[in-house]
Formats: sequence, C-alpha cells, structure tokens
Amino acid sequence: MILKAWRKGFATLLSAALLSQQGLFISEACAQTVSGQQAGAQSGSNVGAAGAAVVPTVQLGNIAVNPAMPLAGTNALPTLTNVQPAAPQVINSPKAAAVLAPSAIPAAQVSKPAALKATPLSAPKAAPKSSEKTFVPPVGPSGAVANAPDAENPFSGASPDLSQGQQTAERFKLKTPEQAAQAFDSNESDEPDIGWDQVPPVPSEAPDSIKDPKASLDIAPGAKFTASPKNWASEIIYSVILDRFGRSKDHQTWGDQKLPTTRHGGNIRGLIDRLDYLQGMGVTTLLINPLYMSPPAAYHNYWPIHFMAVDPNLGTMADFQELVKKAHGRGMRIVLDVVFNHTGPILEYEGGWKWSQNPKEIKRWRYPVGPVELRSKEHYHRRGSIDNWNDPDQMRNGDFPGGLNQLATERKETQDVLLHISKWWMKQTDVDGFRLDTYPHVAPDFWNRFFQETRDYAKKLGKDNFLVMGEIYNGDPRALAPEVGNGRLDAAYNYPAHFWDNDALHGRAPTSVLEASLNGIRAVMGHALNRLVRFLDNHDKPRFLGQHDPIGIARVALAYTLFSIGIPYVYYGTEQAFRQFSKNDYGMDAYREDMFPEGKFRNPATQGDDFNAQNPMYKHLAALAEVRKTHPALSLGEQYVRWSDPNGPGLYAFSRIHDGEEVLVVMNTAGEARSAQMWVDGKLTPGGAELVDALGSGYAAKAAAQEGGGSKVGVQIPGHGVLVLVRKK
Repeated sequence: MILKAWRKGFATLLSAALLSQQGLFISEACAQTVSGQQAGAQSGSNVGAAGAAVVPTVQLGNIAVNPAMPLAGTNALPTLTNVQPAAPQVINSPKAAAVLAPSAIPAAQVSKPAALKATPLSAPKAAPKSSEKTFVPPVGPSGAVANAPDAENPFSGASPDLSQGQQTAERFKLKTPEQAAQAFDSNESDEPDIGWDQVPPVPSEAPDSIKDPKASLDIAPGAKFTASPKNWASEIIYSVILDRFGRSKDHQTWGDQKLPTTRHGGNIRGLIDRLDYLQGMGVTTLLINPLYMSPPAAYHNYWPIHFMAVDPNLGTMADFQELVKKAHGRGMRIVLDVVFNHTGPILEYEGGWKWSQNPKEIKRWRYPVGPVELRSKEHYHRRGSIDNWNDPDQMRNGDFPGGLNQLATERKETQDVLLHISKWWMKQTDVDGFRLDTYPHVAPDFWNRFFQETRDYAKKLGKDNFLVMGEIYNGDPRALAPEVGNGRLDAAYNYPAHFWDNDALHGRAPTSVLEASLNGIRAVMGHALNRLVRFLDNHDKPRFLGQHDPIGIARVALAYTLFSIGIPYVYYGTEQAFRQFSKNDYGMDAYREDMFPEGKFRNPATQGDDFNAQNPMYKHLAALAEVRKTHPALSLGEQYVRWSDPNGPGLYAFSRIHDGEEVLVVMNTAGEARSAQMWVDGKLTPGGAELVDALGSGYAAKAAAQEGGGSKVGVQIPGHGVLVLVRKK
C-alpha cells in the first residue's frame, strides 16, 4: 500500500507537470535533488521558505555567487553551472572576477579560455587607448560545421549536460494542482486526460506524408522569398506565446479561462491585428512559439502530434503566411520555434511508463502522429520515462516526463523525416529563422546535418543569413562556446549573463558584477559574445519586475538589454510593466499571462489595457529602440566598461564604439542620484567635445582633456536614470 501510494503521488507530480508546463525536465529535477545537509545548507539565512535548501555561496575571484533562486519545496543540487551574484557586499580586492573553473561542466564541453584581463574593479579606470579600428564580426553564417561526432558514437559531440539538475528544478517547480490529481485518478492509463476527445480533425491543407505533393520541397519558378538581414545583431527580438498575446473575434478556447493551463483563445490573427502596436515600440523581429498541431492542454504547442499541420486553435497556414507577408512588408522579421527532440504524449507502452533497458512494445497510439512516416515505432526510443538523470543511457534514450516521447534523432531515417519537415516550413512560410527548442537533448549528428542542409536550402530561397538560434539552458558560458559560431548556432540565449546580472540589475548587488559578467563571458566566447541573445525574462523565467519592485529598475534593465553587446530580446508584456505573480501556485504558467484585455488569467497588478501605447514603459522601449537604430555603435560596436561600482548599486557605464563613433551609456541602478568622472576614448571623444543625451533629456556634458593624454567626462544622473551620450553635431 505504501509503495502504491508513493507511486501514485509521484505520478501525480508528473501529471501536474504535463498539465501546467512544458513538462520536459521535471524528473531531472526530482532525480538530482539532495538533502539540505548534503548540499551544505545550514539553518538560518541560507535556507529559504518551506525548508528550501539553497546551494552554498561560491567565491569566483572576488565575487560571491549563488544559484538564481531558492527551490521552493525541493532541495538544491550543489552545482556551479547556474551562477549569479550574491547579495550586495563590499569588494575590496582589486582583482576582477575569475572565469569559472573547468570542472564546472563536463570535460567534453570545456574549451579553456585565455587568461582574463579585466580592468580592476575597485581602482579607477586607466585612460583607454583608441579602439576606433576594433572589428566585431557580424552575426551571420560562420563557416563549416564543426564538432562532428564519431561515426561509432553519434553522441560524442555536444552531449547533454548532466549537471543541470539544480537549474532544472528551479526552472520546473513541482506543483500539484487539484485538477492533476483528479485527472490521474479518473484514467486507467499512466497519463492524465489532456483533452484527446477534443482534438480537432487534422486540417485538410496539411500533408499526410512527406511524399505528398503538398509536402514537396521543389521551388516553383518565379517564387519570391524575403532576403535575410545582413546582421542579426541589429535586430530587436520580441517573443510572444500566441495563445496568450492577441485574440481575434473568431478565437477558440478549451477549459476554464481562469486557469493557467487551458487554451485562452489567442491566435495568429490576433497577432496580425497588433502589428501596428508592435512596430510602434521599435521591435524588429517576432519570435513565435511552435505552430504544430498539439493536444488541447498544450496551449504552448510544444507537444507536437502533427508536425506539418498548423494547430486549428491558432488558425490556418494561410493566416500564418499572411502574418509573415505583412510583417515583411513592414521590414520586420519572423523567427519560428521548432521542436525536434520529442512528440506530444502519443504512445502508451506495454508495461507502463517506467524506464526499461530495452525498447518497449507500443500498447496503443493515442493519436495518429503526422506525417505518416513518424507512425513507425523505429522512430522512437521507447524506453520509458527517465528516472535517473545521471545515467547517460537514460539521458539519451528516455522519454521526458509527462509522456513526451523521444524521437530517435541519431537514426538517419528519422533525421530524413525531420529535415524534410524543417525545409517544408521554410518554403511554406518564408520565415527568417528558427529557434531550436531543447537543443542539448537532440543527437549532435542530427544537428550537423541540420546546420548544413538547412542553410543550403535557405540559400535556394535567397536567404543567405537564415537565423539558427538555440536554447541551451546553462549558466556556464563554456557550455555555449563549442556550439555558437563555427557553422553551428548563429545565436544562443545568454543564460550565463542572465543568471550573473540579475541581482545587480535589481539593485541588490554591486554594478561591478556587470563588469565581471561581461569580462568573464567574453573571455570564453570571444567575438561570439555578440551572438548571444540578451534577455531579462522569457517564457521559462519569472518576470523581471516583482510585485513590489520600483518601476525604475525595469527602465534601467531595458536600457542595459538593448545597449549591451548581443542581440536584445524582449518578452511580451515587458513594455506594459508586467509583474510576477505574488504567489507562485502556477509554476511556469505564471510567466504566461493573457495580454488581451478580455483575458481572465491576468495579474491584478497589470489589469487594464495591455496594448496601451501611452504606457510609460512602452514609450521608454520605443525611445531606446529608436536611439539604437540611429546609432549603429549600440548594436554593432565593441563594448568597453568605463565605470562600475564595487560597493553596491550605483553607476555602471560603458562605451560602444563602431565606425569612428563612441556612444557612452551611463545607468544608475540605485534609487538615489550618483555622479562620477570617467574615462572615454581620447581620440574619438577628445577634450572639449560636447556630448548630449540621445534620449532627449536635455542633459549635456563636455569632455575634458587630461594631463598625460586621454579624456574624461563628468556625469550626474538621477536614481534609476539612463543617459546615452553622443557627440553634438
């Protein structure tokens, strides 16, 4: 009885994951937890609410770091991969923060960086030499595919990182909604009812097979496609979840609209209706969640049951083609999220879902997956759900919890089908790039083919800089370095900076942390630093603004995101100052509120018209975007830190230099006014040069020549203020 009760309780947690989240990594979180005592956590300040153990603070050079946040209701795995600065402290050492020790990630992924040469954090900056000729390579094609795996071991390339248990536990918090328990109790199968009886018919427009004439990859004579941007570093990405963003009059819903796990009716046409709003804030690229036909409970559409059908809940292929065409007509780009690691929960196994050393027989197909080629059992590992994330065999062959069946992406036959599907979406939709979901969990041999074949096909469509952007959820830059550039990923999420910078941007840590972050990641990534996507939050991370945070920190953080080196990314709702729910009963769904005014799943703190173009944050983002567009140095230039504070929140200043222009960005993370005298480039900003604020505040300053060479600029800035100083013309 005890064993039965335990099994039911554990399965209920998995059911909750299926209902409330993407459900990809929750067993990893369970399997890699250790006790608070094992993790080294003591009672007192290092233990969060409800006994949540916190990974012990680790010293990196002179910066103390800890995991991104305590893990409510579970214990933390001691790891160094998910790091960010600790609470504010006085830093007396003049040494800059060191790069993470090589032992932080598996040896196969470590590429030893050059010695870190950083400006001392607690000493005045030296007069900089002119950097006028510094060249930053564009974000685009970068040569031949590297890191090909061994023929006998298709997983010998970028193997999945097994040290992410603590990060994953934080990412997928364990919640048990009542509906999950009820769903489990009411079904004989191992998985909850997620609305199979309400799955609509496959649209007639969708190919049933990759051999169907409708799935042809032949390009018709005279067919027109949109050329790629020259440099993705000049773009500003805006990410939406269609079900939660805009809703047209002909929308479709499923379930209680007040619950976070149901379909709320947002659709493609609702996004089309808001293109004026989007263009008005200055964003240039729309990142859209997958369109695959999925079960009703998969409002996010990351659980494909037909890879070549647009989910009828979102609209039609014609709707999406119209969206792309109208966006292109405005000079905007579309990047589509794609999934190659898994399907939705389509298989039920003989003997249940538990892990097995040998492939299981299929008891039944819950849904006839499409295209028809994927209805062969050989395309799936069929080993059951992962229950030990330290076991490489399970990591490579197991299903993700919640019944997300893992595709055998190491098999050539499976690769052939998936690659055909990806090219078909490119031809059919004219999109400008792909976001690759769960990148580390797909066989590297598949990615090697994908990079080469996708880019070759894109060139046939006239797209010579088709964006390939990967999700690598890891706080160590050396997990990213082998995969970014060199013919592999064009871009990847900058999770190292996200974890490292968060406290400093909230005013809870010294701004010298931002300098250490820049220097540490640059030491590993080199010029590929400008390929990293810089973000404050996303659909997997909590909203940057907490319930009681001052709005000023968001103004500063947005400027930091748009003006720092890398590709800026804005998550929907940021421009309306969306705040995180005060209670965390909703897991990751709490980060995915309804944007449309009639939505019922909304934070009380952000009620009202969420498409308000008069909102101060909307106007602020629009102003930042316009300045970034006007001054290419803010997107294309190298970055040099001019000031950072080692003693707490306050000033952080840096120059971006490109094509003979220096732009000085000064921001204040403190709530009180600050002033400083800081070095600038003596050649580009010589003594006597007049500087004005490009944001239009009316602020002006004059560079002063210094004895011995070089120039300095004196600045005064209010609490949570931002200045963008450029030479007066």
